[in-house]
Order: sequence, then C-alpha cells, then structure tokens
Amino acid sequence: MSALAQVDIDSPQAAPRKLAASTGSDSAPAVSPDGNHIAFLSDRSGFNQVWLYDSATDSAEALTDYRDAVLSGLVWRADSAALVVTVREEPATWRLVEIDLASRRLRDISGKDENVLFGGYGPKPGSFLLAVGTSSSGARLLLRESADKAGQSDNVLATGVQQAEVDATQGFVYYTRVGTNGLFRWAATTGAEQKLTDKINALTVGDWRLVDGKLWYLIPVDVRAVILHEFDPQKNADRVVAEFPISVG
Repeated sequence: MSALAQVDIDSPQAAPRKLAASTGSDSAPAVSPDGNHIAFLSDRSGFNQVWLYDSATDSAEALTDYRDAVLSGLVWRADSAALVVTVREEPATWRLVEIDLASRRLRDISGKDENVLFGGYGPKPGSFLLAVGTSSSGARLLLRESADKAGQSDNVLATGVQQAEVDATQGFVYYTRVGTNGLFRWAATTGAEQKLTDKINALTVGDWRLVDGKLWYLIPVDVRAVILHEFDPQKNADRVVAEFPISVG
C-alpha cells in the first residue's frame, strides 16, 4: 500500500508526515496552484477515485464515483478551481474529464472517438492539451480551444510525445518524445519548438514535473537513494535540491 504524505525537502532524512490516513492505497498527488488542496487517486472507498485533500481541515473527500475505472494524470487549472483526469471505463477508450470544484460537475473534454493518453490545460485561457493516439510513439500533442463549443479548434504541436506540461504564465509547453533524446519547449507566441537539455528525456526516472517555471526530476544514485534535481530553462542551469533515501518494505 502507498499513502499520501508530506516530505520536508530541507530535512530529507526526517520521517514524512502522513496526510488523510487511509486503509487503502493512495497515488498520483497533485497540489493545487494556491497550495490549499491536494488531488490524488485512492481506492480507500473500494474503487479507485479522485480524492481531494483540504489542508485547512486535514480531511479528504471523493470527487468521483466510478466503478472499475482506470484513472491517471491529475492536472490542476491555474486558478485552482478545476482539474482534469484521464479516465478509462471498459470497453471505452481513454478520455479526458474536467472536474469543477465548486459544482462537482464532470464534463468530457475529448471526443468519443479519441483515445487520450494524457492531458491537461493549455497555455491559453480556456484551452486544453491532449495527447491522442494508440501509443506514445504515435501520439499527437493537440492544443484544443473551445472544447465544448461549435468553434472547437485543434493545433498539432508535436508527435510521439511521452509527457508534456504547461507553463501558462510564460505561454510555454514542455515535452519529451519517445525515441528522441532531450526536453523540448513550444512557445505559444511564436509557435516555434526549441530543444532545451538532454538531462531530461522520455526515460527520466519517475517522470518530471514543472514547478514555478522550473523542471524537477529524479536521478537514482543506487538502490538506496535518489537525487532531486531542478533545471531552470531560462538560465539553462541545473542544481541538486536534495537526496532522498528509498524505503523498501
């Protein structure tokens, strides 16, 4: 089993503080941009659902009520008022679903014939990012605008995309490709693609995350520890943040 917990990067040897205790397994935590909530996946209710942890009340509640669905890829909107999750309910294909926190309303962002490998919000207000295809090697990264309106439009940013994250403040989309070394960046202002570094790629352990315009990723030391790195794309600078022990058992 795995549990939702908070780790102090200034004291990496300290014991993690467990959040929202459960007898189930928790995974895929995503902190809201305002820092007030954590969305995560958990089977604590019997089926895997999207849950919301409230730091003010130290409590958690379910946002979905699926039966035997496979869930992945929680991504928050910049205003912390909504998030998206990738959902598969047999025998349907994977789809991108948005959850509005105020109303708890769910709506499909992808079309019924689209198979969404992962998705999130785009760099423009009201836009979404979707990787559509049957596998990462052939996935098309789409920038979708007006998702639920007649004027919906799609712009193909790249193909063969394995992971992507958005810096809405700067108007950038960062991504890695299957079979192509390096981290790439697409700029909304110019529509141009730029390769940034070889330190982050499709084989990076545990994926990578965009935090406040900087990329965080893990490098294993051995079977006992991993090192957390931060890459600053504006300065082309990489630094070690902390080293964490790997707990076994």
